[in-house]
Amino acid sequence: LVFPHTYRSLGTQAAPLGGKPVKYEAVRISEAELYDLKADPQESKNLASTHPEKVAELQKYAAEMRAELGDELEKWPKGKGTREAGKPLAK
Repeated sequence: LVFPHTYRSLGTQAAPLGGKPVKYEAVRISEAELYDLKADPQESKNLASTHPEKVAELQKYAAEMRAELGDELEKWPKGKGTREAGKPLAK
């Protein structure tokens, strides 16, 4: 499952040569995407629309893990299963 996010890409540009910087494009994935990595390692066929139940199942699991661990990027609070380094988990 690929969650919505923004990333930088060269897009259709050629890779930079000789260490010279090039301008990257910001690419936005706006909806969850689902791929069968064994059958499609290039991630060319998004299966989210044909398997919405699997997308929902994985999103539910991810929400449970965010509640457990927190997620600063998605602005979830510190999870109940986290602890300070060197200290035991509070009961």
